[in-house]
Amino acid sequence: MKRKIAKIVATLLPAAVMAMLYPPYEIYTDTTSGDPQLVYTKVCEPGRTGEANASYVIMGSYYQTRPALANTSYDGDVVIPPSIGGLPVRKINEAAFIMCTRLRSVVVPATVREVGAQAFSDCWLLTNITFEAGITTIGDSAFSNCTSLASITFPKTLSRLGAGCFQGCVELKDVYFLGNAPRLMIPSMTDKSGLGESIFRIYGYNERFKVHINRNTYGWISPYEKGVPEKWPVDFGYMQAHETVEESGGGTLAEVTGFVTVVTEIKGGAVAVPATWAANFPSYSAKFGSDFTASLTKPTGKKDAAGNSLQVWQDYVAGTDPTDVSDTFRATISMVGDEPVVSWEPILSAEEAARRTYTILGRQSFYTGDWTPVAAGHAKDYNFFKVTVEMK
Repeated sequence: MKRKIAKIVATLLPAAVMAMLYPPYEIYTDTTSGDPQLVYTKVCEPGRTGEANASYVIMGSYYQTRPALANTSYDGDVVIPPSIGGLPVRKINEAAFIMCTRLRSVVVPATVREVGAQAFSDCWLLTNITFEAGITTIGDSAFSNCTSLASITFPKTLSRLGAGCFQGCVELKDVYFLGNAPRLMIPSMTDKSGLGESIFRIYGYNERFKVHINRNTYGWISPYEKGVPEKWPVDFGYMQAHETVEESGGGTLAEVTGFVTVVTEIKGGAVAVPATWAANFPSYSAKFGSDFTASLTKPTGKKDAAGNSLQVWQDYVAGTDPTDVSDTFRATISMVGDEPVVSWEPILSAEEAARRTYTILGRQSFYTGDWTPVAAGHAKDYNFFKVTVEMK
């Protein structure tokens, strides 16, 4: 039997919670027919009165706390209807499917604009969730602890992604974004684009999955040196954006060229390093010894983009401080229009730079072809970049 709860809402949820969710809307709950039956709430906006004047539907019950062990309300495969009683389904409620430990798949129609916080948290058997174009907002921890989820694709319409979205998703391998970079929902980042560490972390560890983006989208080009996924090849180095994807016939995804990235390489082998160079670093002999020749091949504690240990002489070539492990040769990408611009640091004086050769190399793919010099005006023809430096 239908339950009109506009008049008794205070007995179901604390006033503070209701003020947060639906102020001062009238709401009416019911369940869909068929199996499984889905709880939904008709929402009558301010200025409108009575269930007949409801404007839209929110799907799922709101849970103030996690169910004690599991929420067995839904199991198997769930298809969210695009409309109920002629009203569009606009949102999946906060914690609507939390701890539905027998839920295996969900289809979210194009009418849904928002997935609430913790909506699918702790759905341990959930392996597939399909979003039709229309979703714009994903709430905090929406898929946290979905331990069977291996892949998820967000349509172009997504614009906001909540914090902690994939925490605990230990089997997650691939996250596809077909549109521009979503905006963060954490307060300190509401005006910035990008993806935060809190979104892509597993119980505090760094990311362990690939993030795929479209080459022609924007908002992804920003330094992303922290938390490079452990399962990605280490020579992807300083990651500026991620793997590119494109839409092909039938709405499927086809991986194309890989990651837009920059790596660096210090070349040359045995180079002539003036003994006076060491005098620039007061702690040099304490760290590497007083035998200058022998010190040149000692490790500095730094690594290159491929994970190889660097030696003292490579700091001379790069123009970096061998006694400071944080002072490294770095390369970055910025975008000027549709043209990638590769730069590096440290930038040496004109006299010192003239003693070195810097080369920008590019390639279409890490799987085919090889590094080739990037001609002026042709950087956009490449997806991977490398900067090398060596003494003349």
